[in-house]
Amino acid sequence: MAYCTEVVKITCATLISAIESNVLPKPIYKLTAEPKLHSIELTWSPYTYGETRYYGFNIYRGLTQLGEKTKVNIGVIKDTIFVDNGAQNGIYYFYEVKAVDSLGMESIVNKIAKARAISLDQGVLVVDETRDGTGVITNPTDEQVDIFYTQLLSNFNKKDWDVTKDGDVTLSDIGAFSTVFWHGNDDANLLAFKSKEDIKKYLSFGGKLLLDSYLPSKTLAGNSLYKVDYNAGDFMYDIFKIKGAERKLNTFFFSAKSIDSTYNLLEVDTTKTASNLNFHLKNIESISAAPGAKEIYSYDTQYDSAASQGSMKGMPVGVEYLGDDYKVITISFPLYYIKQDQAQAFVQNTMLNKFNEVTAVENEDKKVLPTKYYLYQNYPNPFNPTTKINYSLPFIESGNNVFVELKIFDVLGREISTLVNEKKNAGSYQVEFNAHNLPSGIYLYRLSAGNFVSTKKMILMK
Repeated sequence: MAYCTEVVKITCATLISAIESNVLPKPIYKLTAEPKLHSIELTWSPYTYGETRYYGFNIYRGLTQLGEKTKVNIGVIKDTIFVDNGAQNGIYYFYEVKAVDSLGMESIVNKIAKARAISLDQGVLVVDETRDGTGVITNPTDEQVDIFYTQLLSNFNKKDWDVTKDGDVTLSDIGAFSTVFWHGNDDANLLAFKSKEDIKKYLSFGGKLLLDSYLPSKTLAGNSLYKVDYNAGDFMYDIFKIKGAERKLNTFFFSAKSIDSTYNLLEVDTTKTASNLNFHLKNIESISAAPGAKEIYSYDTQYDSAASQGSMKGMPVGVEYLGDDYKVITISFPLYYIKQDQAQAFVQNTMLNKFNEVTAVENEDKKVLPTKYYLYQNYPNPFNPTTKINYSLPFIESGNNVFVELKIFDVLGREISTLVNEKKNAGSYQVEFNAHNLPSGIYLYRLSAGNFVSTKKMILMK
């Protein structure tokens, strides 16, 4: 019969009986996909009430929600957790988990989870949480803001995320990028707090974040009262290294004076500010540094500090934390209202000298150089008959090339094929392996580059 296939390893009669008796195992009822470094961790919950036919689970992965998906596990999974080490950098994957009984019958699919591995190698992600305004003074349109920030980052490879249009960002969205540049240019649409747990996780993997926004204590922690102090255990203190925030009513901001000599002056662009405020900005809060961080800018105004409008003069409005674990710089005023040449100098300095980003020119010359050697899991895996193998070579001071070998072996250690055997410049590479003339089985592939050696398994299933 048509549905007697080699894939379903039970008799045709058994298959017909199973279908007619409606004895397929119940599907899982919960599925999550959590990004990890160069991998994705799946966890799920099976039905337990009245279900005795579970033998295990199969994992399927695809590039679209409704498109074809490939099984990624070799044997049936007996646990309710699975780590996909074959996820490629920068790619979103859609996962399905099917329950399997002892006859090999699979449940239907009722849950799909989407995720992308953390790789920290895709350049700069610009997150825009600014409300789309009318275009009048102090109420810019989305297009005006986009043009401004595109100019600031014209020397860098970037991608854009508009919170209003694309939704709240998740770890899958930001984890692929080496730097996240988050900006909020109105004092009402403050949305970063919705993603604060994802931001926390991103930084814990070694991410870098630049935040320029009105009222950071509000956008990050939902604060609305001043003066506010933060202590160990608080998100602002632990993650953004901010120990307090202050804002006084009827105060007017005109510039940020650098406290740290490595930063430039930032002055308000008077073509973007209102004459009734004497071309100043209002609603700018002060933020102070927690231990381990430092203050980099102070509040300045054209008003005397004895006047209410100038009463915040000299208070800190920028905090820098450049740790070995992660890096974060926060300024409590929106760059959109700063003179463009000064704002661009600030961004250039931050990206190049603080965050060690490479420029678009460098990216073109160096192919967006990786920071370490890495051999990735082949994809697809299992495969038939072709699969792709990716590897990364970092730039090293002793030279921009290294002798590279990529070889295939069988499980007995016998060499099957040599895919690469030459000097290579730093960069990310992909090689296709065609096993049309090999039998099904487990094979090994080994990358040797300088003193680096890494070996991984792959499965050929014909």
